[in-house]
Amino acid sequence: MKLLEIQSSPRGESSDSITLTKSFIEACKSDNDSIVVDTLNVWHESLPEFDYAAIGAKYKAVKHETMTEAESKVWERIQSLIHRFQNADRIVLGTPM
Repeated sequence: MKLLEIQSSPRGESSDSITLTKSFIEACKSDNDSIVVDTLNVWHESLPEFDYAAIGAKYKAVKHETMTEAESKVWERIQSLIHRFQNADRIVLGTPM
């Protein structure tokens, strides 16, 4: 089973939400050793800007139109993030309180 863990606290390892989700995941793994965890920390991940190029790429992708080089680059990055969600069987979202 593939599990996508999303960490959204800027406090890193001193975050209670990250500690809680890690404990939850470890408990799940002790019951099912086939769990593979992909961790996406929104503070460490190189997320693309949602700017003119990104919105242009989205609309061109939907319409199957040719993209500029900048649009193609940002769309590839967006697609790689989308695939992480699509490949996950389960998603665990840790948010600060």
